[in-house]
Amino acid sequence: MKLYFMRHSESVSHTEFKDADHLRPLSREGQELLKKIAPKLVRQLHSVDYLISSPYLRARQSLEILKAQFKKQPESIEIDLLSPGYTDHKHLLGYLISLEVDEIFMLGHEPQIRGFIQYLIGTEESLRLQVSLASFHVVEIPPSTEYTPGLGVLCCSVPPEIWL
Repeated sequence: MKLYFMRHSESVSHTEFKDADHLRPLSREGQELLKKIAPKLVRQLHSVDYLISSPYLRARQSLEILKAQFKKQPESIEIDLLSPGYTDHKHLLGYLISLEVDEIFMLGHEPQIRGFIQYLIGTEESLRLQVSLASFHVVEIPPSTEYTPGLGVLCCSVPPEIWL
């Protein structure tokens, strides 16, 4: 299974936005950055089966910008398992396995993405993976009768500037 991860793009700051955090939108700059990198990024995702996002507005908006670049639209899902504060990595992995597909793209938040990647590759304490805004990461998990933490391989970790 190949898992693609992306952190949402830049959002409006907490000081500018006084409403509930789950309603905090992308900033204009965050939207423009994603529009610039989306065509190149989506070319890497041509065989993705599912696009999964956190239900938070900034993640959903990021996903919609990317989704517009797909010629053939993968199925889209919003799940609370990618919400800020959610740390049950075993449950999230079980959910992904239950989809029974080869490639999944997930859009979420820091530190959840970092924590889940570290769980998958077995370095929760020893690696401080950098998950910047709009960064892209790929983890491959070899086919197995039983998926367990530590079997994943971090194939790449790409900051957004690479796509510009």
